[in-house]
Amino acid sequence: MLIYTHPLHHLFNSLGLLTEAEITHILSNFKPNSHKTGTILVNFGEINDKLYFIEKGILREFSEQEQEQEPDNTVTHWLVQENNFEYLVDSFLGQKPSDIALEVIEDAKLW
Repeated sequence: MLIYTHPLHHLFNSLGLLTEAEITHILSNFKPNSHKTGTILVNFGEINDKLYFIEKGILREFSEQEQEQEPDNTVTHWLVQENNFEYLVDSFLGQKPSDIALEVIEDAKLW
């Protein structure tokens, strides 16, 4: 199986807390996907139902402020780069609609 070439295999193996069978089971739930710059992964009002591992690229968490004087009313909360996990905490854990959006700002390969 291709588990040993999976970008997360080394990470989970280095923790020393999981058996190889447990690592294999966890990794079987991560599927690769490529996304272009500008792709919205989770939009306002949607439920974040995925945990993303960023193999390549950069993601941005942002929200919109109600400010009539400002032409761009978005506020960036986080920029998340390669070799990190990303999810919208309140939406993912609470399984409720998000008031934050998640966008690809550099072409990305996600698991």
